[in-house]
Amino acid sequence: MDALWTTYGFYLWGLTTLLVIIALVWLGWMSFGPEDASGGGEVDPAALEQVQSLIDSQPLLQASIGRAMQFSGLEHYTDDTGRQAFALALFNARGDGLLIGNDADSGLAVRAVKGWGEGATLSTPEQAAITQARGQNKS
Repeated sequence: MDALWTTYGFYLWGLTTLLVIIALVWLGWMSFGPEDASGGGEVDPAALEQVQSLIDSQPLLQASIGRAMQFSGLEHYTDDTGRQAFALALFNARGDGLLIGNDADSGLAVRAVKGWGEGATLSTPEQAAITQARGQNKS
C-alpha cells in the first residue's frame, strides 16, 4: 500500500481534488444557476387572478385594520397588599380597546375603553399602560 501511495499518491490526490471541485461546481450550478426556461417568461393566469383579488380587497383590508388591536401598553406594579399586579391596555387606531388588569381587590378584571380612556376613572397603573399604548400610536 505504501508503494501505491509513493508512486501514485500525487495523482490520486489530484484526482480527488478535481472530483471535489467538479462536485462543488455542479452543486453551485444546480443551486444558483439559471432557472428552467420552460415557462418562457409567461405569468401564470391563476397567480395574476390572485394578485388582482388582493388589489381589489385593499379598501376592505384598510377598513379592517382600523378595528384591529394595534397598540399595547403593559404596566407591572405592586398592589396595596404587596402582590405583583399588572395593567394591560390593548387599543385599535381609533383609541377603542380593552384594559385587562389584576390586583388583590378585584382579581382579574377586563373592561372596555373608548377614546383612549378620556373621561374614564382609571387607576394610576391603568393610565400608565394607556400612555404606553398611546405613545406607540404617535410613533
